[in-house]
Amino acid sequence: MARNPARSRRRSRSRRKNKRLTRFALITSLCAFFVVFLFLYLFVKQLNQSYISADFPGTQDFRSKDIYTVAFLTSENDFINSPLKVTSIKVLVLSTTSSDFLLFEIPVDLQMEMPGRFGEENLSSIFALGSLGTVGDDGFCSSQCFEEGMTYSIFALERLSGFKMDRWIFAAPETSKLFEDVIISGNILSLLDRNKIADFNSSVRTNLTLADFLHLYSIRRNFRSGDMTELSFTTEEAFDNRIRQSTFNSSVAEEKLSIAVLNAAEIPGAAAFAARVVRNRGGHVVSIDNANAISDQTMIIADDINSDTVAYLSEFFRVSEIISSEDASLLDSVVTRVDVTLVVGLDIIKIY
Repeated sequence: MARNPARSRRRSRSRRKNKRLTRFALITSLCAFFVVFLFLYLFVKQLNQSYISADFPGTQDFRSKDIYTVAFLTSENDFINSPLKVTSIKVLVLSTTSSDFLLFEIPVDLQMEMPGRFGEENLSSIFALGSLGTVGDDGFCSSQCFEEGMTYSIFALERLSGFKMDRWIFAAPETSKLFEDVIISGNILSLLDRNKIADFNSSVRTNLTLADFLHLYSIRRNFRSGDMTELSFTTEEAFDNRIRQSTFNSSVAEEKLSIAVLNAAEIPGAAAFAARVVRNRGGHVVSIDNANAISDQTMIIADDINSDTVAYLSEFFRVSEIISSEDASLLDSVVTRVDVTLVVGLDIIKIY
């Protein structure tokens, strides 16, 4: 059979076109792989740097929670000039039990009584207050500067909200938008923008590990963008009312343990603050009173020292002394009448 020259030419052109498309697809895939690899390399490098000490707030296991909180703080510049001013604060709350997807925006011009002896200040100053004395003559904020500045910032936000800040991200404006786009909006493709991640290593600090990030993103994927409720932090009462709607069926709430709070610091308001923390997590406070004696250290006395309630309270208040009720029945008569007793010591006053 004679060959058809026209058909042969079409086949030849088709083969050449397919080869070009294959090469183009290969080059595109390699470029995409390179960008993702570069980002992940910088991400792993960044998230595993030792900016936090072992007892830093929020260093506990992040992957076994029923409610996740992430505080997003934005700096006014790219960490160039110190002291650093905070220009935006947002708190993400994801609840797997109540299916709540909340984003609280906390005004940075909101004034509060700051932890320590700083008096009343705007929230825009929280990082600067915490990092006082750690900035060198060159104005550079060292790892110690970031650690102390963020430790203080998280304590201040927890005092304001009465709620645990599990993880935090402190970033320059552009990098902060990137994280918000990925974690809050769920736009994972933002990670492929090389322009946004070019200065990633020098414009963000966080206590999120890569494993935390991937787990948080997997939780976020269970929600649609329309599921998110955006709220402004106006008053503590309004915040408490809304957050308790998210924690009414939390693991702490489901345990239904009776909780007493004793003020062993002899500072007015210490026990009331601790009770607010308990209630905001779904706990049932049945008694608030003064302890029989002053205590330097906060302690927890419980029938079941392995309960979720004890775990949360020990995490929030950084409590190392957890005692079985059987061994502490003579400390205070209230201990024998409740499941959990939180004794607020002087160490909490120094923090909050």
